Amino acid sequence: MLKNTIGTSSGIGSTPSSVVNSSTTSGPSYSFETDTRTLSDLSLDASSSFDSSPTSLSTADTSLSTTTTVDTTTSHTSTTTSSEATGTRACPEGLSEPLTLFDGQRPSDNGVEWLVLPFLITIYGQASDMLYISPNGLVTLGDSFGADSFSNVALPAENVEPLAIFPYWVDMIVPEGSGAEVTYQIEDIPNQPGVLTIDWCVFSTSDGTEPNHFQMVVSEDQLTPFTFFT
Repeated sequence: MLKNTIGTSSGIGSTPSSVVNSSTTSGPSYSFETDTRTLSDLSLDASSSFDSSPTSLSTADTSLSTTTTVDTTTSHTSTTTSSEATGTRACPEGLSEPLTLFDGQRPSDNGVEWLVLPFLITIYGQASDMLYISPNGLVTLGDSFGADSFSNVALPAENVEPLAIFPYWVDMIVPEGSGAEVTYQIEDIPNQPGVLTIDWCVFSTSDGTEPNHFQMVVSEDQLTPFTFFT
């Protein structure tokens, strides 16, 4: 199975750095003379004498050094477009492994997204692997002309590419954060015809509460696409 993903990522990187702060505390040297005699050494005889050797007590210079390290970690911000980005989907899930064209983070009124298929779709004797899809239930093949059209008019229409599929052509919208989305799934199994399914879960107005839910299924060896409504 071939999957196409739509997404963006950005990263902000920085190099860890170290900042060192040092402080030093020092003091001078001191000498003290201490009388080491005790009471037992003292004689009541005034002629008694004693000799004491001075004892030196010194304080050595000391230094205190502190190091502070500040690390800056690398952070990455990524954005992935998927059906999970909008939270609760407004319609039941229609595909087992959906990939997103439009959703609450990629809202659209009359926008157009394109797909390149791993197989050809043939309509009216013409084949193409390039599709253009809009929220308005319209798909054009080979050319994006008119793919953003929202006016449901009689066919053939001068404002729409002649090679087109109209599963449910009406003015619809994918509002921001609404749970609406347009997704697709490609089944490309060896020795079997390729199958494309596009699922629309869209609203008629930006403040709508009841979404329109339908699918278009087209096969590599199938001349007529199928549309399912749920």
